[in-house]
Amino acid sequence: MTKILIDPNDTVDLPWFTDGREAGRFSWSADGQTRTVDEIIILWEIDLPDIWQPLQRTATAVALSPDRAMLAFGDRDGTIRVLNPKSGQLRHTNIPAWCGPVHSVRFSSDSKVLATSAGSGTICLWDAHRWQPLRKFGADSITGGFQPSVSTISWGPGDTVIARPNNHQDALEILDSQSGQVLRVLYGNSQKIASVAWSPDGTLLAAGTIDGKAHLWDIKSDSNEPFVTLDARTGRANTVTWRPDGQSLITAGEDGNIKLWEPRTGKLTHTFDKHTGPITCLAPSPNGKVLASGSPDGTIRLWDVARGRIFNLLRNEPNAPQPGQSAFTAVAWSPDGTLLVSGNSLGNVQIWDPNTRRPTRSFEANCGSINSLAWSPDGRVLLCGGTDGLTRAWDARNDFQEHVVLLPLWGSAGPGIAINREGDYRGPPGIAEHLIYVVSTERGQETLTPADFKSQYGWVNEPWQVGLYTPSLEQVKRIYVKADAEPPYDGNSWDTAFNDLQDALSIAQPDTDIWVAAGIYRPDRGTGAREASFRLKNGVRLFGGFAGTETSIDQRDPNRNETILSGDLKGDDRPNFSNYDDNSYHVVLSFGADETSVLDSFIVTAGNANDPGPRRMDNKNILGGGMRCKEGSPTLVNCIFTYNSAGAGGGIHIKYGKPTLRNCSLINNKSDGLESWAGGGGICNFYADTVITDCTFRGNMSEGYGGAINSESSELVLTDCIFISNSAEIGGGICTWAGPQGGNTSLTNCRFMGNSAKGEGGAIYCRAEQTKLMKLRLINCTFSGNVAMNRGGGISNQYYYEPILINCTFTKNESSRCGGICNGERSKATLTNCVLWANGDIGGMDESAQIEGGTIVVNHCCIQGWTGKLGGTGNFALDPLFVDPNGFDKITGTLDDNFRLDLASPCRNAGDNSSVGVDTTDLDKDGDVNEPIPFDIEGKPRILNGVVDLGAFESG
Repeated sequence: MTKILIDPNDTVDLPWFTDGREAGRFSWSADGQTRTVDEIIILWEIDLPDIWQPLQRTATAVALSPDRAMLAFGDRDGTIRVLNPKSGQLRHTNIPAWCGPVHSVRFSSDSKVLATSAGSGTICLWDAHRWQPLRKFGADSITGGFQPSVSTISWGPGDTVIARPNNHQDALEILDSQSGQVLRVLYGNSQKIASVAWSPDGTLLAAGTIDGKAHLWDIKSDSNEPFVTLDARTGRANTVTWRPDGQSLITAGEDGNIKLWEPRTGKLTHTFDKHTGPITCLAPSPNGKVLASGSPDGTIRLWDVARGRIFNLLRNEPNAPQPGQSAFTAVAWSPDGTLLVSGNSLGNVQIWDPNTRRPTRSFEANCGSINSLAWSPDGRVLLCGGTDGLTRAWDARNDFQEHVVLLPLWGSAGPGIAINREGDYRGPPGIAEHLIYVVSTERGQETLTPADFKSQYGWVNEPWQVGLYTPSLEQVKRIYVKADAEPPYDGNSWDTAFNDLQDALSIAQPDTDIWVAAGIYRPDRGTGAREASFRLKNGVRLFGGFAGTETSIDQRDPNRNETILSGDLKGDDRPNFSNYDDNSYHVVLSFGADETSVLDSFIVTAGNANDPGPRRMDNKNILGGGMRCKEGSPTLVNCIFTYNSAGAGGGIHIKYGKPTLRNCSLINNKSDGLESWAGGGGICNFYADTVITDCTFRGNMSEGYGGAINSESSELVLTDCIFISNSAEIGGGICTWAGPQGGNTSLTNCRFMGNSAKGEGGAIYCRAEQTKLMKLRLINCTFSGNVAMNRGGGISNQYYYEPILINCTFTKNESSRCGGICNGERSKATLTNCVLWANGDIGGMDESAQIEGGTIVVNHCCIQGWTGKLGGTGNFALDPLFVDPNGFDKITGTLDDNFRLDLASPCRNAGDNSSVGVDTTDLDKDGDVNEPIPFDIEGKPRILNGVVDLGAFESG
């Protein structure tokens, strides 16, 4: 229905007009000349079926073209329509992004999410901590003269669902608050719903309809019909609410009566009838003993529910502007019941002390008539929804100072925009096109687009914080975060630290350190949004491991002060990745971040990139449970990624860029992806030049490729890394694929112990399908106790890969075929100064169990079962005499194994100095990457006594 104003003396025949009522005066131009029509006119309700529904529209301007062929009218929300006045056919409409009046505002029970319902039929969900718009769903608005203070939406138990009316179908729908999916549809109401309320225990749902009835559904029942209908007979509008104990349902409306009902039986238990006119707002106190009701006569009555009588009467201040012309339109109790807030039709807010009957605070909301009021459950924030389409929030702990203004948006513009007192905006990325930066310069104020601003000043704060910026102002260089911090929050010290890491990230500019104290931090702000992540930013360095008192970064102790970034949004995870279905897709996100973006000393856990959508590489929500890194080069230091899961890259997924990892651990992460581009229980590395140093990979799993790492078409460099007890179908430790873009892999001073593959490549599987040989370069590496069921317990090298092994040790690796190194027929393997001993297959421990297949070039090596058939010089088959190959635990493939050479070992001083590997990773940090490698696997000099030893250890 659409309301417009028409001159009744005009002779235009408008057959589709109904229900005329007197309205007021207006001016228009009927002949092309401006003149005033000073006559009483009629307010009509017309049905325009082609117009966007269901928004009620009240015209604020109307004009008829001189030829009377077009009628134009404008709405309160800025929409302009042009139609044919005879046929009613709509010729043109310009609908703004504004959602219309905000009818209701409702906090979730944990204060973390706010829901607003606007006149356009839109529910917007907001992060109530940082006021970020989250999601938007459709919802019917209440039209046709009903009191605006009724609630058209209601949170369900656990804040997981929302009830909304569907007045097109005369139904009530229950939505999933995450996805907006309709979970259930309730029928049985034959009229439009004006108010919805969930019982405190979440078992009953009540809806008041415009015919004065109330309907109740039993949510636990399988029936979608109401089990009882109450004939409240409240007149045209109906409000329903519950006493806090859930024992009574309260109805009120246009007839001025308040009624209490026993909900299960439908029995009327009390009637309060002292109002002389309609009841416009109603709210029971938190303890249920007092009921506040407001009316158009400028009074609020406080009822003693037990006695059924009024014990206090609150009136508009006599000195307030237009006291006799304002009606109370909304009331709400503070959570502790000590204060009552009221709003009126003039947009005034009053905070009352019910005992003194006087307001303790009064202020203008500047939002038009106030439709809805709500306190956050913790009592810190007061919300107001008004007819101007805005929701305002006041800081109740700071003398009700205005804190933020929210503007819900309609259509494709995004959920909404938030603006704080400092002028910072938060909203969808596309909204930046409609915003400007106001910059204070020596020449005065200049206005810039976000693109111009970024090009001149190098940054645009995310998510789209836009406001007054003075380049000369001193930038905050350090921000503090502490999980148990109490307000006020500004992040400037430990005493005023933010309690949410997202707050710090949202304001951090380049060249800023964020110090984060021990605790658990979740990216969703309690909203349950699986898409939420901690997003790294250029020039912003995040440091964990603080106790919360330090003055120097050197004072922190990350081992004692565990700083955890968790994707376990509900805190209900169980062992073995159970209860992970509602976890974050990616706990940490890096998109385009460069090397100045640092994550240092954090534990990243419980990410689960398991989107049920298509199993394709373009489905980002199956990539990187712990961290998803795309097109960037972030720096990760001293971090632990553990118990994360994904289709590809359980711990970390990397696509493009040049990230760096130093002193990190990837432990017990998993991937369930079977495709070549998937896998990588610890890391999936795709088309990236990744450098990994001093890192440990332990217990990672892949159902496909690469238990610890799956690397495809990438340049992968690993130094001083440990791979232990990782498992996969192919490549228990590492799977590396060479594609058209390359795929060279370099490992220096790395250890592979106890890794396993159901197929091939217990420690490493490498494969190049291009005729150009790709390099797998291993220097000073050890392989022990690795197992493959098919072939290559140590390494399976297939197709055109060319492994080059220098000073490596292989011992006690096992497979059905070739326990040590198994080469495909088109591959070429070059070994120098290596030891291959006690590797076994089903044929025993002869030469073929140590190495076989393809083209093999071997010099100065100790190989068990050596036959001489492979040629080369300086090769032999004498026991290398390891000091203690099984270690204290007597199990090969564990950290206590000792593969140093005994003093009597024939491998001492038996190598070729000219073949010692090149120091490409600059182990000694002298800047010379072309010199011979200076150290062995333990950091001892690589050459002692003039001649290099065989294997990874130099014994001297």
